[in-house]
Amino acid sequence: MKRYYNTKGSAERIRQLRKESHVTQSMLAEQANISVDTVKRLERGNEGSVNVLLAIADVYDVSLDYLVGCEDAAR
Repeated sequence: MKRYYNTKGSAERIRQLRKESHVTQSMLAEQANISVDTVKRLERGNEGSVNVLLAIADVYDVSLDYLVGCEDAAR
């Protein structure tokens, strides 16, 4: 299956943002209005829908480009 973004890089960024904010996976799920299982899957490097990624980007006030690992994207 073709990946449209760097899922491993995105997983690392999501985990890093969450830990820097001292937030649990459960807390992030609640803030982004997604399931805890979705947060866990994303942090394992699985692909997420645009809507889910946008919700997480909104929680952390970062661009979608940054979240999905675009090399030249700024926070």
